[in-house]
Amino acid sequence: MLWAYELKPRIWWTDDFSLVRICVELLHDLAVWLTEARCPHYFITIGNLVDSSFKLEMIRNRMISISKSWLSSWFLNNYIRKCSQLCPHNISQLFDDVSTTMKLQNAVLAIVDWRQNTTQRDIVKVLHYVTYYIIVLVSKQSLTPHSVPCWYTVLQRIGRISHDYFVSIRLLFFILLTEHQELV
Repeated sequence: MLWAYELKPRIWWTDDFSLVRICVELLHDLAVWLTEARCPHYFITIGNLVDSSFKLEMIRNRMISISKSWLSSWFLNNYIRKCSQLCPHNISQLFDDVSTTMKLQNAVLAIVDWRQNTTQRDIVKVLHYVTYYIIVLVSKQSLTPHSVPCWYTVLQRIGRISHDYFVSIRLLFFILLTEHQELV
């Protein structure tokens, strides 16, 4: 893939964009390299990724035989159908009949639309969960000089908002604790 990106012109990747076409052509290019028993390592210039113990002729013949229709079916059956099972039933059932290109496009677009509409809601759910979890843990566990940096690290991976929220809650609990101690 890296070699192809470097060796092929930009228009090859963008003109008549078809993921299936690109994948088929890349597999055919790899088959040619296998015929020549060479597959140069991208980062180590003296490396060859082809080992003489491989059954090169058999692998090459399989790759050359891959067509756009075969790869399209493979993507549909091994990837897209599995993705559709994560969708609501009304969307996944669209894949029961993908006998035409239009039906397949409509089914895939239904997944894309559903995912775009649910992504924001999913992010909000995660944010609510994280904020609740922060409040529970900060209120029930004492923060130590060792635990605070650990919290910072974990929450920065989740996102800046959760990190800032943790700092705010921590300060709030510190203020409440200080005021409570002054009253006692």
